[in-house]
Amino acid sequence: MPFILLIIAVVVIGGPLLLIWAVNTLFATGIGYNLATWFAALILGGVVSSNAKK
Repeated sequence: MPFILLIIAVVVIGGPLLLIWAVNTLFATGIGYNLATWFAALILGGVVSSNAKK
């Protein structure tokens, strides 16, 4: 059980940072790594990957 919680924590914390890094790498946007951009990427990921049924 603790291992699963660790994996979830790594995904929640690392996922938005990886998204910011990927956008910076692909499009050379120069987005900074700070709490505001991390939270925005977290919210964007939640909106894009919603579980809405058709």
